[in-house]
Amino acid sequence: MPQSNVELLRSGYERFNRQDLQAVLELFNEDIEWQESDWVYGPSPGTLHGREAVLREVFQTVPEYWDRFQVEPREYYSAGDTVVAEGRFRAVPKGGTEWVDIPFAHVWHFRNGKVVSHRNYIDVKQLRELQTQRKAA
Repeated sequence: MPQSNVELLRSGYERFNRQDLQAVLELFNEDIEWQESDWVYGPSPGTLHGREAVLREVFQTVPEYWDRFQVEPREYYSAGDTVVAEGRFRAVPKGGTEWVDIPFAHVWHFRNGKVVSHRNYIDVKQLRELQTQRKAA
């Protein structure tokens, strides 16, 4: 029996947190459309196309901004081929010592068991405050 879309996402988040990025990419359609919000410490905002672009422009940029980074989905809402994951990014900024907790909602669209699109919504208030604090230091 094929895995549900929610089960696929759970395994994808677990793989990401283990830093098994190639295994995460296997869950994506070859020409995935990936949309990022305006991060202060993270990928550039906008839309990316394809697995390699997501790897290069999103996943591989994490160590540039964060010493530690975990994705903690807490709730999943599923309707047909769409799944919304709500949770928190828990991270330690580069050179920092304290964890920050950033709320997110991810909207995932599936087709034939593969992710065809992703949209990342984050609460940037805490990130902007962190940026202001680091500039003042």
